Parts: sequence; structure tokens; C-alpha cells
Amino acid sequence: LAKACHSNPTTLQQEFQTAFGISIAHYRREYRLQLARNALLQNHSVGEAAALAGYNNPECFSKAFKKLFGRPPSRYRPTAA
Repeated sequence: LAKACHSNPTTLQQEFQTAFGISIAHYRREYRLQLARNALLQNHSVGEAAALAGYNNPECFSKAFKKLFGRPPSRYRPTAA
């Protein structure tokens, strides 16, 4: 990514952190978990959502999902509007 931005990894990380207030790794993790959340909202299984988010270990996926959204993926249901 740094090469594509004509930067070095350290500078890119610092500039990203300054601009967005989170690390690139944190952003990527949240983005992937949002993809998983959207998959669950479309009635995909937890396993499918975990794979979409790039998790091979369902326990790690569930822990990260719960940390971000406050509920485990197996009990995730959208709130009624």
C-alpha cells in the first residue's frame, strides 16, 4: 500500500493515523467486520460471514465481532426501525 502511495510504511501509517484517528490495521479489521455484518443481515451463515471477513478461526471472529458490535454474530439481529 505504501508503495502504491509513493510513501514508506512508517510515514503512511503516521499520516493515516493523523488523518483518521485509527491505524490502518484497525480500519481494515473494522471494514472486514462490517462486510461480515452485512452478510449476516442478508441471512448468510456465521461461517460464511467469518470467511468473508477473512477469519479462519470462528472463535476469533466471534470475539472481534462482539467487541465491535456488542453482540456475538450468532445472536446478531438488526434493530427494528
